[in-house]
Amino acid sequence: MARPQQHWELFEENEVNAQFHEGQVMRFRSALLDGKQAQGVITKRYKNSCMIDFSACPKISQAAKEELNSKIVISYQALEPLTGTDD
Repeated sequence: MARPQQHWELFEENEVNAQFHEGQVMRFRSALLDGKQAQGVITKRYKNSCMIDFSACPKISQAAKEELNSKIVISYQALEPLTGTDD
C-alpha cells in the first residue's frame, strides 16, 4: 500500500504576515549588510519572514549584492514601511 505524500507549506497566512504582500517596497536592517538601513521589494512570503530583493538599493555595495545574490530573508518584525518622505 502506497503512503500518502506529505505536502509541506512554507507559507501559512497569519495576523502578522497578512499585512504584507509580494511587490511591496519595505525598509529593513540586517547584520548581513553591516547593519545598514536598506530597502527592497518583497518577492516571497513565508510564515514568519519574507524574501526581499534589494538589487535596486543604491545604499548596498555591489560586492554585498553579488555575495547575497541581491536577496535576503528578513523577519516581518524587522520590516518598516516606506513613507512619502523616503528616497
